[in-house]
Amino acid sequence: MNYLMKNWRFDTAYNNLYIFPDEMKVNKASYEYTMLCENNIKNTLSFQGATETNYRYYKDLHWEWLNRWLVKPVKDGVRVGNNKFNKKSIIKIIRTIDDVISEMEKYLISENSLCLNLDSIATDGENFYFALIPNNNSDFSYELSKFLIKILRYVDVEDKEGIDLAYNLFVKSSKEDYTMVDLLTECDKKENKMEV
Repeated sequence: MNYLMKNWRFDTAYNNLYIFPDEMKVNKASYEYTMLCENNIKNTLSFQGATETNYRYYKDLHWEWLNRWLVKPVKDGVRVGNNKFNKKSIIKIIRTIDDVISEMEKYLISENSLCLNLDSIATDGENFYFALIPNNNSDFSYELSKFLIKILRYVDVEDKEGIDLAYNLFVKSSKEDYTMVDLLTECDKKENKMEV
């Protein structure tokens, strides 16, 4: 069964990320569910599948995020380590998204399964880790564009190049036929400028 991520509630407890979707029935027999349970995809949170808890009447999905913390909006921005998003972390997260998609393709898992919600992304201060949701029926390109808006919103205001990069990525993602290559090219331009 496919489902869209609407009005989902994210919560954390005991080093786990829980997602409580509205009216979701988890198909444990689905290909993507089985692949995520049986494989550890690089730069993703360890998928623990669906569980029923004693104090909830519905199922949830959860992932382990030991020794990491969630990238969540805070009062002045997004926590990435101890900082807000900057040029370096924006480049890192875009490249990580591309790497995760490449790994997912090896297992024939749809890119739509990549959850691009700040409440479900973890970091260890250096790398980013994403939750994969089996059989997610969202549109990856649309979700990525929305995600880039959030990055633009939480970029460090003192990092002018970071702001410029976040804005350029958002503009590129607003085009109907954009690809990850377009975003990676923009990151390469900024990174090459940084090295000169």
